[in-house]
Amino acid sequence: MLQALLGFIIVGSFPCVAILWTWTVIVALRLFSIRLPFSFPIHINPRRQRELDDVLKGKSLGTYVLVSGFLLFSCPLWAGLTAYNLLCDRYIWPSTYSVGRFTGTILTFAVAGVWFGVRDWKRSAKRESGITI
Repeated sequence: MLQALLGFIIVGSFPCVAILWTWTVIVALRLFSIRLPFSFPIHINPRRQRELDDVLKGKSLGTYVLVSGFLLFSCPLWAGLTAYNLLCDRYIWPSTYSVGRFTGTILTFAVAGVWFGVRDWKRSAKRESGITI
């Protein structure tokens, strides 16, 4: 029974950390007049993308990539997976987490964030120009 509860907590750490990260970023973005709703982390793609496009309309590619790709996509995923891995290493199996693995995941998620940010920016630009996707 206790092992099942521990497993539930470890698996649940991923979405909890990812949502907490996103809420923290939303608060920080409000300081820069980018006003995403606090319900943003729990919305799924069509509504989520529409809200993001509305808030970032007219922003530069760099801003779009930083906010959409890096801060709201790759960082929450990285933080959630890192929390999950650290808890698994601590309570389930011996630690295999190293500086090299840690650095590799940061670089991988940074590249993925840039790629997703550019992709979202291109979709947003197509919507703004009236081209259907």
